[in-house]
Amino acid sequence: MSTRLGFLKGHTQAVLCCEAQFDQSLLASGDEDGAVCMHDVRSHALTARVQVSTEEAVPSLLLDKTQEYRVLACAGNDIIELDLRKGDANCCVRQHSCTAAEINQLTAAPEGNLLAAADDDGSVTIIDPSNEQFHCQKLNGRHDNICSSAVFRRHRPHEVISGGLDCKLIHWDTTTRGVISTRQAGADIATEPKVTNPPMIHSLAVSSSSEGPAAQLVAAACGDGTVTVWDLDKGLSTSNKRTRARQRRPEYVLGDHQIGHRAAATCVKFVGADMQRLLSGGNDRQLYLWQVNSDDSASGSSSMSCPQVAASWQHNRKINALALHANCFFVADTSKLVSLYSLV
Repeated sequence: MSTRLGFLKGHTQAVLCCEAQFDQSLLASGDEDGAVCMHDVRSHALTARVQVSTEEAVPSLLLDKTQEYRVLACAGNDIIELDLRKGDANCCVRQHSCTAAEINQLTAAPEGNLLAAADDDGSVTIIDPSNEQFHCQKLNGRHDNICSSAVFRRHRPHEVISGGLDCKLIHWDTTTRGVISTRQAGADIATEPKVTNPPMIHSLAVSSSSEGPAAQLVAAACGDGTVTVWDLDKGLSTSNKRTRARQRRPEYVLGDHQIGHRAAATCVKFVGADMQRLLSGGNDRQLYLWQVNSDDSASGSSSMSCPQVAASWQHNRKINALALHANCFFVADTSKLVSLYSLV
């Protein structure tokens, strides 16, 4: 595929996260030095640089879905609210300590009325940001290791999915604070992945659509180099343990000895209006655009024997995060630059 379209400058250390909204013109990114940079996605100009912490990195951030000037950034176990209207020096307006351990990812419900924080303690904390004093509530139970990622479901916004370095994917109900189901990455895979690392879950993605077959899917970027895709609604309507276990197998496992990442997959995103494609990046400095054919799931196959790669790009650094905007995507990596690529 084509080379990079350009670079976004402003960071002084490795960029750990980036976030863009389809209906906004801003890209937000956070780095190891505790800084948040804002860029105009059209001109690529740096519009703001805010030092939110002098001691902690910024591993995750969010752009407010309704207020373009509002950004939430994580540093340590704190969530810092930014108001970009107040200028770089004064825009850190509030700071909230919502978890006992360092936050790895902060995610928002489809309407923005709830937040979820995945932390180093293996816990998921649900946060109500509707008032100035964030109301925080932990879900009952936790991962056996670091919880690296959490996402809300689009068509069931009271449900959260979390993934951890214990290789588990946990499906939660935020209204009861209980577990709906648990799945194990690396289980029931027909072919051995080319990477011998454990399938620790580094990143999760769900479809932004509430309709169609992709709405039920969750994708996980795993430490064994695979991208594993599950249908979360399968196995919920049966009480038969064998049937339930069979239906909870992955729909697709993208990556094998012939194709796919040669090191840990670190990030993944659903792509396109129909959400039938997945974009993944990894420590092998490779980017893959996968074609996810949801119709294959009707055959009962637990994995794709020949994963379909629509496109691939060779990057020059280990990839930390991805952000989508229109027909382009941004890549945060171990350098101090954010790279821009075209999907078409």
